[in-house]
Amino acid sequence: MKPRMFTLFLFVAVAALELLGEIYGWRNLVLSVKPLLMPSLAAHFFFSVGRKDKLAFYMVMALLFSWLGDVLLMFVELNPRYFLLGLLAFLLAHVMYMIIFRSSSQGFKPRLITYATGFSLFLFGLLLLLLLWPGLGGMKLPVVVYTVVIITMGFTALFRQAPGASYVLVGAMLFIGSDALIAVHKFSEPVAAARFWIMLTYITAQFLLATGMITYFTTTKR
Repeated sequence: MKPRMFTLFLFVAVAALELLGEIYGWRNLVLSVKPLLMPSLAAHFFFSVGRKDKLAFYMVMALLFSWLGDVLLMFVELNPRYFLLGLLAFLLAHVMYMIIFRSSSQGFKPRLITYATGFSLFLFGLLLLLLLWPGLGGMKLPVVVYTVVIITMGFTALFRQAPGASYVLVGAMLFIGSDALIAVHKFSEPVAAARFWIMLTYITAQFLLATGMITYFTTTKR
């Protein structure tokens, strides 16, 4: 089996076990497999692309910062400070994605639907902050900064024109949705089966982002 296929199989298997663990509340299983999600996806990306330029390095870094965020958030129950550290790790991942999307864009043709979607994304970020605001307490500044960053990341995906753009756009929107679910569940109202939906949207988002960039790298000569 080729390395790129083996690592893809590994990622899918780990993702399935993670989601089963969330569904049935098997915390030991979740703690065992969750740290394997992003490394296996990063390995799949690396073996699929087979390139060592700066943009490919940034993509691996985005996945590894995400891995760090995954690991840190696993320890929130031991110390609430791990939530802030996890937030910082994911913020760095989003910054990496912003750089990647901006650097890999090959231009943009303005369309009404794109601007309408961008305005909707801006409203979503604003409404999310309004919903969360009463329950944020001392987390107001970090959450505002994080929200601005993820919405900006969404804009860079939305206005990107390049091979694999559709995968990247859907992945970016799902990533924003996953982060929004975390925030609503933590700072506003409990969400039914929150862990499952958060991880489902997150895993799908990261896979689509990696797939979109694999498509870009394998169809574009740099």
